[in-house]
Amino acid sequence: MGNALFADGAGALVLGAARESPQPIWHLASVGSGLFPDSEEAMTWRIGDHGFEMTLSRQVPETLLKHLKPWLREWLAKLGHRLNAVRSWAVHPGGPRILGVVAESLALPKLLT
Repeated sequence: MGNALFADGAGALVLGAARESPQPIWHLASVGSGLFPDSEEAMTWRIGDHGFEMTLSRQVPETLLKHLKPWLREWLAKLGHRLNAVRSWAVHPGGPRILGVVAESLALPKLLT
């Protein structure tokens, strides 16, 4: 199950419509990844009797809360974008607590109850 949900740890897209097209056309504009300090034990994999077993540390939400926004701000700036100009987000599901800290970090409206 962990492989299906967390194959690469996390994922995000920045999409944009081609201005020349009369019809909105979405395309992948860029990809990025980051390694946050002191996070190497945040996600671990163990080979068990039934394949790979994934464990997420309790530090994951706090790590995201501390590092996600600064990393995104810097990454978007390199692409000529600003964080506050992003109109919508697709967030990799890491459970309610992960989604909550992503929403808190990015000042997104709280959609989960």
